[in-house]
Amino acid sequence: MRKLYVLFLLVFCIITAYGQRAPRPLNDSYTITRLDSVGLTPLSNDSNFIAGDTVCLTQVYGGHGWAAVTDCKHVSYQQTDRGFYGRDTFFYVSCYSHLQPTLCDTGRVFMTIRPRANNDTILLMQYDSLWLRLMDNDSNKVVGDSLCLSSLLRTTTSRAGWSVLRGCDSVKYKTLNTGYWGLDTFRYKACSRKIPTLCDTGVVIVNLYFPPKVFDDSATLTQPDTVSVRLQANDSVYIVTDSICVTSIYGPAAAWATLYGCDSLTFHPTDFHNSGDDTLYYVSCYTTLPDKCDTASLIVKVTLPLPGVDFTYEESAHCLTTAQDASVLSDSVHWEVTYISGNGTDTTWGNTNLITIQATPDSAFQAEVCLTAYNPSGDTTICYTFWIECIGSGVHDLDIAAISVYPNPANDAVNIDLSQAGAALSSLATVEVSDLTGRILKREVAKETIHLSVSDLGSGLYLLGCTDQTGASRGIAKLQVIH
Repeated sequence: MRKLYVLFLLVFCIITAYGQRAPRPLNDSYTITRLDSVGLTPLSNDSNFIAGDTVCLTQVYGGHGWAAVTDCKHVSYQQTDRGFYGRDTFFYVSCYSHLQPTLCDTGRVFMTIRPRANNDTILLMQYDSLWLRLMDNDSNKVVGDSLCLSSLLRTTTSRAGWSVLRGCDSVKYKTLNTGYWGLDTFRYKACSRKIPTLCDTGVVIVNLYFPPKVFDDSATLTQPDTVSVRLQANDSVYIVTDSICVTSIYGPAAAWATLYGCDSLTFHPTDFHNSGDDTLYYVSCYTTLPDKCDTASLIVKVTLPLPGVDFTYEESAHCLTTAQDASVLSDSVHWEVTYISGNGTDTTWGNTNLITIQATPDSAFQAEVCLTAYNPSGDTTICYTFWIECIGSGVHDLDIAAISVYPNPANDAVNIDLSQAGAALSSLATVEVSDLTGRILKREVAKETIHLSVSDLGSGLYLLGCTDQTGASRGIAKLQVIH
């Protein structure tokens, strides 16, 4: 009986001893960056020895950072010492919640404070090399310390380029595969200069977006015609396995444009009287990647040529002549008549394209007629000289073709041949030479052939007239003297 009592007492003591055993906290370790504020669960690996009870955090203390109990299971921690790097330690106390709240134990939390390397995203739109500054968005430079790139780590997706370190802050990245589109990735490792074992790894994502590069073009149009322009001769293609094609054009203000194939267009002004610059725009896209495009402009300098000016007229007319404008590319014209000798009447008929010049009865004169044509590019002038005669009552039975004068122009002497006058010759009395004012300078008896000296006459135009017995004019011809 005594043995049974001793055994019972022993079992009771053991049960009592185990029932009052404190919880068993285990040490915890965390790694954070300087600027992190984290929630910790230090009880997640601890032991609870009382069935039906729970363990709860009651307090924290110690360390370089700030720590506080937020609830029964969690601690909030933030590093506040700007000069601290490395390992920080604080303590926490955990106790039973219900049955034995005085049974407690203390655990430790080890915090490793390291720098943070934040990921970088780069948009690369040109096939070229690029210097990247990776540390601008990374944290923490503690007081008296800084971060430095230590190595580059290539990932399995990095297939479009290579990268190389340059100093503590920069990386040179160069695209290699011109046929690759999309994302390229590599990693870098940044460490503390003061404590080189404290490092972090960041990821660089390069978005390779190489649209074609099209450059502005220009053309000059100086004739009333179309101009064809090749648009892609100066453009760049960054994908060697692709080509670009002009997909649309828009914008010409005073012209129409037609696209031919992938490369060329024809530009045609609708009004060649409007000189100046006209601009249209075109869009070029990759053939296999039609959403990758670029836009450029085509500036066409339209310069209207000077008007081509001319007019038709009768070089030698009797009483009346009409000059008619034959100009091209002119907006307006202006006539000007200058009477070299004698006088006449010039009249514009209906519009400025015609001018009529009329000699008064019993007169003859020489006139210079000038026509000037205008357009926005400037003006052009042309002049012609012609002869108009209107001698006598207007009826001449001796045709001018019957009076042969040679040489004409004359220098010393002139021969007058009336042999073609026929029966009219017998009725003629005299042959007279007069100036354009009507003053008679020489007179000879009419006969079939007359040799007349003109050496005493000044250079100029003279009238050679034939009169009958009554003094009436029967015919007239021009005589020019040149010394």
